[in-house]
Amino acid sequence: MKGSTRRPSCALALLPWLACHGLALSAILRVPQDHATIQGAIDAAQDGDRVIIEPGTYKEWAVDFRGKAISVEGTDPCSRAVIEATVVDGDSIDSVVVFRSGEDTTSVLCGLTITGGMPRNHGGGGVWCDNSASPRISDCNIVHNHALGGNGGGVSVANYSGGSHPIIERCRIAHNSGASQGGGVAVGDFGGDVELRNCLVTHNRASMYGGGVGVRGRSAYLHSTLLLDNSAGLKGTSVSVRYADELKMSFCTVAGNRGDADNAIHIRFGVDATLSNCIIYNNVMPPLGEDPMNVSFSDVEGGYEGEGNIDATPLFRSYRVGSYLLRPGSPCVDAGDPQLADGFRWPPWYDNDWRRADMGAFGGPGNRGWVPGGCEESVFVPEVGLDPRGEH
Repeated sequence: MKGSTRRPSCALALLPWLACHGLALSAILRVPQDHATIQGAIDAAQDGDRVIIEPGTYKEWAVDFRGKAISVEGTDPCSRAVIEATVVDGDSIDSVVVFRSGEDTTSVLCGLTITGGMPRNHGGGGVWCDNSASPRISDCNIVHNHALGGNGGGVSVANYSGGSHPIIERCRIAHNSGASQGGGVAVGDFGGDVELRNCLVTHNRASMYGGGVGVRGRSAYLHSTLLLDNSAGLKGTSVSVRYADELKMSFCTVAGNRGDADNAIHIRFGVDATLSNCIIYNNVMPPLGEDPMNVSFSDVEGGYEGEGNIDATPLFRSYRVGSYLLRPGSPCVDAGDPQLADGFRWPPWYDNDWRRADMGAFGGPGNRGWVPGGCEESVFVPEVGLDPRGEH
């Protein structure tokens, strides 16, 4: 995919800033101009500062925010090309970035590629959250990380101190692996919760549970997210939640998740699971198991009991602005919860009434979230491939 186009305006220089964290006043520490390393810039930063990283590859691991309310960001989170060229590489030594000092959403990681993480004694190859850390991670490319000694190849919410609740938005989490659960993202026993919004979780693998997302003991909230082509060895090629409080999935597209595991979405041992306005198609069969789930206004291959549910080929299509969109005439168009609308108006030629939500990741109020403030196009979604006919 090409990088986003941006408006020709005198405010152009502010757009990446807005995409990461909105308006704020702060000092700027640049890497490598002001500090040779990212960790050195973080150590020198004070609350409210911005660490801006120029394109390049930085061989650093266990990059620690140290509890600071700062943003660590690339120069342009609107551009996929810039994000992919601004690389923090853990060099197969440890986690790449760690949050373990009670950080909250004022600690922001934005617009970077996080790769090469390979911790031996814990999870979180790309990003490790522990000790009630609840950062915001946005517009990042979290790829090719491996948790050899734990869970969560891409991101792990650890099980040591509890209380963590990271928010992950508009990130591509791909080609990661976990030793046990959560190839892409994992939440361990009593580790806290995780929330994903407008993310692409694809081609991740867990040796046992939850190729894309694996949760044991707490909760997961997945909204307007694509879970595609993930795999697991035992249960839940896409998502597995066990011994947990709840799973809530809304306006998600779950497709192409296969492998040796049973079920694309696996629920077990007392989980309160609610799925609404989702498309769950072309996965390992049966797609949902083992325990019952509350499913509504969703397209589930093979069918599933619940209000507004259907079983129909969704007719995915690739357009310039993205993949896994719905082709005009898809049974999933205008088939979501009638009390909800799509977040933006579709063009007239699309024959889609925005006043009633579509099913899937590009329907509902959250579809605006695919395009961050200050940008005109989504960054990662169009990379997803389709078959030559442009449909499934």
